[in-house]
Amino acid sequence: MTVQRLILIRHGEAEHLVGNITGGWTDTRLTPLGIRQARRTGKALSELLPGGSFQILSSDLLRARQTAERIGQVVGVTPLITANLREISNGAAANRTRDEARAMFQPFSQPRMDWQPYPGAETWRSFLARLLPFLEGLSDSPPTAVLVTHANVLSAAVQWWLQMTAEQMDHTQFYFDPCSITDLRLTSHGFKMVHSLNNTAHLAKIKNSTP
Repeated sequence: MTVQRLILIRHGEAEHLVGNITGGWTDTRLTPLGIRQARRTGKALSELLPGGSFQILSSDLLRARQTAERIGQVVGVTPLITANLREISNGAAANRTRDEARAMFQPFSQPRMDWQPYPGAETWRSFLARLLPFLEGLSDSPPTAVLVTHANVLSAAVQWWLQMTAEQMDHTQFYFDPCSITDLRLTSHGFKMVHSLNNTAHLAKIKNSTP
């Protein structure tokens, strides 16, 4: 049986978000602001899930792992680290400057599911082939899972939760701020509900230096 509640958290502000370097599989660390965001998110999570039983699963990329570790310290839960929650691979553009990545960028093509933006990168279809079996395998024991991961993973997770078709996925995307919280719940009648999306209220008093 599938997980009953899914809390999605994007990693905090990382070096590539404020510097001239690509994201994707580039393994950047959190900025000092990102560390503060992660701690504040841990506090918000402890208020959102008071006394509840939940697991934290995190991408193995450094920026997500650092975020999950700091959240885990606040809520008293040790994160489980998995490569299944990695951001979509940007292939040859990983570890490159944004200027270098632009030089190898491949023109957009339809369908978007099969577009490869950089040589060696995952397409959306191959990315989903990696991610969706992992999401489908999430257990309802404990009933709540907290995923600390990346923007494209979160977008795909919402698409999956809403049971979008491949055609709908091809025309839909969701935006997530660093350390935002998205709350997906299964109702008592079996409806899949988006309770909140990209919630950053808990970060209101933290200066955000992300462009």
